[in-house]
Amino acid sequence: MNEKTDSMFGSFRNCRKGESFNFGGTTGNEAFDDWRRAELERLAEERRKLEEARAEFEAYAAELRRARDKEEFDRFMAERRAASKKTPAPRAKGGKDDITDL
Repeated sequence: MNEKTDSMFGSFRNCRKGESFNFGGTTGNEAFDDWRRAELERLAEERRKLEEARAEFEAYAAELRRARDKEEFDRFMAERRAASKKTPAPRAKGGKDDITDL
């Protein structure tokens, strides 16, 4: 086998070890290398757009969660205030209004 083929298969072996492909090398075919470089640039741009969209969606979802949490908290506080107005707070024993049998 020639060196180019050995290099290519070496990249596959490295992937099993958790290393990424080495896309910086050349195959010796300029037309293929130009096409590959353009495709990799296109894919990198697509990945950038996807990452940007993901970040925008995460920010949007976080804002929705925050709004929902605030609404739930506000509802809880309103119900709590309403409940405290309906039932008087318990008085401590021994207060001046306590009636005791003698």
